[in-house]
Amino acid sequence: MTGAGTYHPATSSVTFLEPNGMGITNTIGRGELAATTAALLHVHTRIATDSLSSLRQIRKHLLYLHLLYLTLNFTATTYKGIF
Repeated sequence: MTGAGTYHPATSSVTFLEPNGMGITNTIGRGELAATTAALLHVHTRIATDSLSSLRQIRKHLLYLHLLYLTLNFTATTYKGIF
């Protein structure tokens, strides 16, 4: 079982969430990215994390969004041909 949470020091609010992974997708990285997403959705502008992997993935998707699109398009096309 993995989970994630956010803490806002100014309001002392705590948010817990389930990243909803199943089997092999139920990972710590998924939980860390879910917590970062929750913080962004709650309009927190300063986010601290010790996950270098999450930071690199976020940076990669922000800087190279076109590569993500090409990867998703290629994957969808490939699976469409298989199934």
